[in-house]
Amino acid sequence: MDIMIILPKFLPHTQGSNIEPLCCADCGVICHPVCLDINDELLQAIRLYRWQCQDCKSCQKCGQPHDEEKMMFCDKCDRGYHTYCIGLVDIPQGHWVCSLCAICANCGTKNPGETNNTQTLMEPLTISTANNNQHNNNAQWQHELIKIHSPDGQTMVRHSVFCETCYQLRKF
Repeated sequence: MDIMIILPKFLPHTQGSNIEPLCCADCGVICHPVCLDINDELLQAIRLYRWQCQDCKSCQKCGQPHDEEKMMFCDKCDRGYHTYCIGLVDIPQGHWVCSLCAICANCGTKNPGETNNTQTLMEPLTISTANNNQHNNNAQWQHELIKIHSPDGQTMVRHSVFCETCYQLRKF
């Protein structure tokens, strides 16, 4: 005997708004974003591609769902990646974003091997680093996690992603 569960098209949110459920592109399971603790920013990104539920999640590089202990998920889009498919040994601690979502916090480039010289936000590029900024296919995003302890005892965490040139500039 098959049992069918009918869910409402919209789930009332705790603040009175309606949120349309997510549907897994592979198995068709319906999931409510509120139940999955998905924030609005992540939900907007998820709705732009063929989202997979936790049971169907596969690596965006190799397409395989195996090795769940080596699978990590982008904090901005929820896509899955095996650590070894993207050149990492271990799953990074804290916040992590994939190459599809990464944008340099300093210059705004979407390529870790190039610097967008015209949109430097935090500090200007020096002539020597701008001249040395050749397209680098082996470049990787540099993640920076800063913990700030406020006088009232709270800890704030700031996560930033930098292209290689801007990361080198920040080290000086």
